[in-house]
Parts: sequence; C-alpha cells; structure tokens
Amino acid sequence: MSGTWRGDFGQVYGMDVAEGLINYASMHMPGNLVLSVTNGVTLPVPDQAVSGEFSVIVFRHFDRVEYAEWYFRECTSIEAGG
Repeated sequence: MSGTWRGDFGQVYGMDVAEGLINYASMHMPGNLVLSVTNGVTLPVPDQAVSGEFSVIVFRHFDRVEYAEWYFRECTSIEAGG
C-alpha cells in the first residue's frame, strides 16, 4: 500500500516487524518511501512528521491492552498538530 500512495504524498513511511519484508520493499519501491523495521509498538518516525496514519492488521497482533495504548500514543506523537 505504501508504494501506491508514495506519488500522492511528499514523504511516506512504511514499517513492519519483518525485516525480510522491509528489505524486499526497499529493493522494489525507491523514491520518497522511508522503510523501517519496528518492534510493532514503537513507530520510528519523527514527532509531528505525518498528516495521517494507516495501519493494516496491527491491532490483532497485540497481546496486551497496554501495547494498543502505547501504539495510539505513538500515532498521536508523530501526527502533525498531535
């Protein structure tokens, strides 16, 4: 999905817990796409760097409510005006 949107935005951040997926994507999607391996809870994006977020299936992988709460706090901190 990040590859589809990269033409619509100045900077697109993509992340996953699977290093292999990030490596594959980095070889096939050059340009304004910044890819990072993450632990699934912390978002490696500068504070107030994005105007919106999109997550796919991330919430079903949290085995503790605290992880979801942390994730929402992370989303708020990276969102411009958050």
